[in-house]
Amino acid sequence: MEEPKKEQDEKPEPSKEPEVKPEEKDMVVCKRCQTKQRIANQYCKHCGESFVPLERCGKCGREVPKNAIYCPFCGKKR
Repeated sequence: MEEPKKEQDEKPEPSKEPEVKPEEKDMVVCKRCQTKQRIANQYCKHCGESFVPLERCGKCGREVPKNAIYCPFCGKKR
């Protein structure tokens, strides 16, 4: 008769997902120059590419963050 396996004898299976270092979680890669950046940056430190998605305001034509409810320049509701 075989003895039932004890939990202590079982080895945990290695994680199938690659380990991500904590500092890499807060990083993003610039689409233009492929440089790693902190996710908190609004612009790439290497090439100046904006990480904030922008759209043009229908009234004044200036670039406004895509998630803005009102244009910060003319006040038009988006």
